[in-house]
Amino acid sequence: MNILLEMPDNQAKKSSEKLTRLILVIEKLGFKNDSEFAKAIGMSKSYVSEILSSGHVPKTMGQKLEDKLKVSRKWFDLNDGDMMLADNNYKNAENEEYPLINESLASYNDPKDDLISELKAHVETQRNLIEILTEENKRLKALIEPKDPNKSNIAAG
Repeated sequence: MNILLEMPDNQAKKSSEKLTRLILVIEKLGFKNDSEFAKAIGMSKSYVSEILSSGHVPKTMGQKLEDKLKVSRKWFDLNDGDMMLADNNYKNAENEEYPLINESLASYNDPKDDLISELKAHVETQRNLIEILTEENKRLKALIEPKDPNKSNIAAG
């Protein structure tokens, strides 16, 4: 039976949110499978598989992710702050770098950054449109308004 079904609603929601963040960590850091992720954090593959299938994320997971992968415990436990800590040199027990993790982080873009860039582009487009319309408005006014107060630019009908 799924352990989430046996929890009170609030506790089940928090556990579900942590599971979602755990899956995000696995994906964003470029782990190819559960076994690779389990090895990186020092857990057995079967235990990681059990966590992912049951949805019950142990309380110690946040600290383990911070210690082993430099994932912010505050982000993992509370969804507060940035996902990654500032120091992002990821090495295993043999002091070998994890190239996939480092490569993945180098190319990681926070979705908020993409939205901000998109909004800035929209604002710039709107500014350009306002400038064009203002110039067109001036041009049209010049056609309508008489240059000589005694004469009209518009032919009398």
